[in-house]
Amino acid sequence: MDISESSAFAESVLENWHFGVRSPESAKPAGERTGSDYMSMTDPVADMLTRIRNACSAGHKRVDMPVSIFKTKIARLLRENHYIQDFKVLDDGAHGLLRIFLKYHDDAPVIREVRRVSRPGLRRYVKLKEIPRVKNGLGMAILSTPQGVMSDRDARRAKVGGELVAVVW
Repeated sequence: MDISESSAFAESVLENWHFGVRSPESAKPAGERTGSDYMSMTDPVADMLTRIRNACSAGHKRVDMPVSIFKTKIARLLRENHYIQDFKVLDDGAHGLLRIFLKYHDDAPVIREVRRVSRPGLRRYVKLKEIPRVKNGLGMAILSTPQGVMSDRDARRAKVGGELVAVVW
């Protein structure tokens, strides 16, 4: 194949090329997904913590997210330990919404950092003696134990270990 043949082939391809035309396989353009087209979320807790982290860094007063029992227990724990002002479970007509009201002190968020420890791909379980002291006791570890979701202090008092879900400070 010489240069003239290859350039003629390229010209014929360009002439027949249709820009902006969707293939029959993709009925909807990217970004326009509805109903069952959404991908399933593999780690809803990481999504919750990321939403809280982003809302704190943006200075928002509240943040909304899909509700679940586990997320509600984490929000209750954050409220009991004074990391958030309050939370509410709202009925949006579909699945429900968890609204968290963030807490600020001197215009700085009370939650300075929140980090997911145990993930779906790598679960992290700790024994009683392995429960970390976050920021030398100034932070909090969130554990999922056989007795429920609790802080590191409560887990030490109850003398139980469990899955180390996240750390907050």
